[in-house]
Amino acid sequence: MVKEEGTVYAIRNPLFRMYVKIGITSDTMKKRLFSLNTSVPKDFEIIDTVRVKNYKTVEKLLHTLFKEYRYNESREFFIVSDDKIKEHFSYIRELAGIEENISLTRLKVNSKSVIETDKHEHITRGQLVEFIKEEHDKNPGILRKYTGLNSSKVFARNKNFGKIKIYPIPKLAGNGRTMTVAIEKDINVYVNYSSFDISQAYRQYQLLFLRGELE
Repeated sequence: MVKEEGTVYAIRNPLFRMYVKIGITSDTMKKRLFSLNTSVPKDFEIIDTVRVKNYKTVEKLLHTLFKEYRYNESREFFIVSDDKIKEHFSYIRELAGIEENISLTRLKVNSKSVIETDKHEHITRGQLVEFIKEEHDKNPGILRKYTGLNSSKVFARNKNFGKIKIYPIPKLAGNGRTMTVAIEKDINVYVNYSSFDISQAYRQYQLLFLRGELE
């Protein structure tokens, strides 16, 4: 499947600084800003942008991540800090393998960055990507519904996830530990490895999904 390339952006307007608009465009940001600025007295200011192949999916994921900050369900405006916006955009660049941003700074995926579990075992993000890809390639049905996990514990950690379906990936290569994967509404995905911080895992697996490693 060929993914359509576009830009996901976060912008503010000086006239209503408390609101951040998170949107997408298949055009250049220059043209998009020109279009938006024609309808307001002062020009919008860019907080951050990222160019991705499946930009519509990325936008949906960002809207889910920021849903508690959304000003109105029918609008793309959020009451959220610039720092929080940049934090999530950085996740997209790192985990989706993006190599450019608005300032054309070169960025690379750090495959040796460490994910730490409750027993201080370590697995790199690169290993996580490869493991899930290999398991899915061998058996696309590997994500079978697992009913033994107490999902109420998941909800207790982050109530913004909404209704969650739980699925297993039996073992992480080499160490015999069980990895659990959860998929929400077939779009927003996270992995919970042991007691590894579930909110961070949620973001990581969402963005792993964007890379097309699990479709």
